[in-house]
Amino acid sequence: MVKTGDYEGTVVRLGFFTTTVRTSREELVSLPNSQLSSGLVNYSTPRKGKAVRFSVSVGIGYDTAWQQVHALLKSAAAKVEEILPDPAPDIRQTALNDFAVQYDLLFSLEDPSKRPAVTSVLHVQIQDAFHNAGLQIMSPHYVADPSVDKIPPAGPSLPKNTSA
Repeated sequence: MVKTGDYEGTVVRLGFFTTTVRTSREELVSLPNSQLSSGLVNYSTPRKGKAVRFSVSVGIGYDTAWQQVHALLKSAAAKVEEILPDPAPDIRQTALNDFAVQYDLLFSLEDPSKRPAVTSVLHVQIQDAFHNAGLQIMSPHYVADPSVDKIPPAGPSLPKNTSA
């Protein structure tokens, strides 16, 4: 599982001049090996005993306690079956922006090729967690407080299983 430029997928053929990658949309993309010589991210080869860590980011307003944000993000991750419990999902506060704190939720997967599907389900679980707690997600571009909170009504969540 690799990422380079705009392409992310599983290497299906490594040739002398080109490498073919199958994307999560089942597209076969042939890339010149010269493009792969810089800027390639390989998600399939972590250090021995380690797992690749992926992340999703949200911006949450300063009026929400960081402890609550951490708990909500971890509870959302716990609802996604493919996210490994070990290493446990972790939260990093990566920026103190003008209107919101930027939080990154780091998580690991047994199969890195499932990252796009798992990330989609994780985004739904994060939205549900914050909406059910009555909190607004302020990212990516928050400008000012609306006259009325922008929190949709609670609704049904997606099933935990993301297998397609």
